Amino acid sequence: MSQLHLIKCPGGTLRPANETDMATLNRVKNGALMLADVRQPRNAKFHRKFFALLNFAFDYWEPQPVELDGEIVTPEKNFERFRKDITILAGYRVMVVNIKNEVRYEAQSISFAEMDETEFNELYRAVFNTVWRLVLSRVHGMTEQVAENTINQLLSFDQ
Repeated sequence: MSQLHLIKCPGGTLRPANETDMATLNRVKNGALMLADVRQPRNAKFHRKFFALLNFAFDYWEPQPVELDGEIVTPEKNFERFRKDITILAGYRVMVVNIKNEVRYEAQSISFAEMDETEFNELYRAVFNTVWRLVLSRVHGMTEQVAENTINQLLSFDQ
């Protein structure tokens, strides 16, 4: 059986979202038991807002100099590493082990297939709180509301 897109109607009934879904559902005998995994598809615009948040914070973040082989160096900024580290620090992580039996965290997948809209909303809020605490709260004149408004203006996003 293929996937169906359904629309919830008043009273809790579900109806096919389009003609293709209707044709698929019509192939099922009346009274047949079906198993459904109900998920709300992710909002692609909200996904873009998540990356706008990360890019906004990344622009303000500056890596601190570190000592390496007796020399003080400033590491190069890397967006992908930043994104993964913020996701891990926000609590969205999986524990992995390498061949040397060393344990570390990897960022949890945020793909549309792996994370539904509800969990993605929770991820966004956790990531916002993390970048606020670690990066944006240190920017002179920045408030949480200014940060949120700026991100919305970057995308003309009204949630």
